[in-house]
Amino acid sequence: MTSNPPISDLDSRRKTLWIVVAVLPVAAGLVWGAIRAIGMSRLSGIRERAHHLEEEGAWPDLLIVAREWHALAPADRDAMLAGVLAARRLRDPRAAAEFLAHFPQENPDDVEWLSMLADLQFGPLTQPVPGARTCRAILRLDPKHERSHQRLIYFHAMLQEHAALLTAAHNAAKNGVDNPEFHIYAFLADAPRLSNGIAQTEQWIQGSSTEPTLLVAHALHIAQSLEGAIPSMDESQADAMRVARQKRDDQLKLVRERFPRNLTMTAYFMNQAMEQGHAAEVGELLNTAPSEADDDDRFWRARGWLFLRLGEHAEAESALLKAVALNPLSWRTRYSLSDLRRRQSRMDEAEHLHRLAGFGRRLERDVLSHRNVRSIPQELIVQLAEFAELCGDVPTTESLRRHLAVSEEAKPVQSIDVTPGGPESPSAASHRAGLDISRSSRRPGT
Repeated sequence: MTSNPPISDLDSRRKTLWIVVAVLPVAAGLVWGAIRAIGMSRLSGIRERAHHLEEEGAWPDLLIVAREWHALAPADRDAMLAGVLAARRLRDPRAAAEFLAHFPQENPDDVEWLSMLADLQFGPLTQPVPGARTCRAILRLDPKHERSHQRLIYFHAMLQEHAALLTAAHNAAKNGVDNPEFHIYAFLADAPRLSNGIAQTEQWIQGSSTEPTLLVAHALHIAQSLEGAIPSMDESQADAMRVARQKRDDQLKLVRERFPRNLTMTAYFMNQAMEQGHAAEVGELLNTAPSEADDDDRFWRARGWLFLRLGEHAEAESALLKAVALNPLSWRTRYSLSDLRRRQSRMDEAEHLHRLAGFGRRLERDVLSHRNVRSIPQELIVQLAEFAELCGDVPTTESLRRHLAVSEEAKPVQSIDVTPGGPESPSAASHRAGLDISRSSRRPGT
């Protein structure tokens, strides 16, 4: 039989337990305080050492110390700036981006450093997709940051991301960033032709070989460069063109099989089917299109085209009006609406829409006759503003009018350099080439 411990022993154990419980927090606090004091002392030492290394210009050592400093104090801006300074002096873009990628996105003062990160991502790092994310972060802090607007618009135009391009251009206009170049890109969004599309996307793929949007855009730039009938020339040139077109078709097939639900690729084949009058294929592509197609006027125009062929005028009207709301500057949609009004015996409206579409078509032809957006004369900007006003595109009209109001005389549209390294750098030259509008690759009749 087990006997219970005496009452005095239980009281003693309880007192000991309470003492331990009371002492533990105090001990933990003392330990934490000691650790914190050591850490603060270490940080103070690292900060002082970094300052001396900066004064001495010992950039390799400063980079090492900045990394140690950043690891101990991830939110310390001074640590990041020390790392950026050392990386820039060492001409090491990856090291600079290593620190800039962690830079806070809290207030407009951070824009300068985030813009530097975007320079690196669109430039030597060839990381345009993260670069676009950086631009969006900048615009959340400073909605009027013109370089970020331009980078985004150029990015979406190069990747042929139709709806995103229109949204980016309209956002710039709504925020009072009045650069006509943005509206030219938006106006040409139905059929973008960038002369360096192949080279630019190929370069970007080197930095991100598995990014679907880059692979799709590269394949489409190749395809569009070979569109149109084979011109009259000697047999060897014709054979070379046929081989190139066959390679184009094979590459398109591979990319389509790899990314069957990619919106940009789906839109390309849908437009091809519409031009060839293949209504069944258009219907199939519309049924299998990803959900993002609901925000893309091309798919609503295709629905209208299909309903028109089926004689379903009410459904065609609903779809075409939705397309106009999403992209008021599309003269192609105006032609489809004109056809609908004619079939509905609304001849006055049909004639008005036909004239408006013709205006837009001629304006596109005139814009495409110039090598790049910087060479487009002011009179075409005036016509684009008139066309936008007739189409009811208020943000674009107001933005272009503001630009024209401050222009003292007709002159080419100036394009800002968004690449690091200055106007003579290879990256700057690449960007300037990207602004080129290729006329030779246009499809007949567009």
